[in-house]
Amino acid sequence: MKKYFLFLPILTITLLFSKTMQISITSDSFEADENKHQTIFEGNVSISKLSDTINSQKAVVRFNIDNKPIEYKVFKDVSFCISLKDSVLTGSCDELIYIPKSKVYKLNGHINIVQSPTNRKIQATKVIIDTKIDKINIIGQKNKPVRFIFEVEDK
Repeated sequence: MKKYFLFLPILTITLLFSKTMQISITSDSFEADENKHQTIFEGNVSISKLSDTINSQKAVVRFNIDNKPIEYKVFKDVSFCISLKDSVLTGSCDELIYIPKSKVYKLNGHINIVQSPTNRKIQATKVIIDTKIDKINIIGQKNKPVRFIFEVEDK
């Protein structure tokens, strides 16, 4: 089993998974396991892709046999900023999973989102954001319904 450990104050890793898309990950530590086809980033993790950013304390990136990322799983103090066609979603959650092939973000846990420029607020336990078609699917639970807060002008 090959394992690589690299501990630096700040480690910057740039992963290319298509000809036009670049993902940059910085963290305090980094561990790669070729047998498991995964890389673990820990401590002050910051992931950026175009105008999207994700911050957390831990991230696991899984790769396919060709060493192309197939899943980014982020947890521990997750915050994010995700751009859609006409809006920007900023917020926090317990866990965030990004699937590069489908350009889908899956958010789980205590989710709080503010949608700009409308200032709509969303609270839920599961949210799926499809950035390819600009669709947001919000799911609640039996004892934790979805909360959608917005402002209307009173004329």
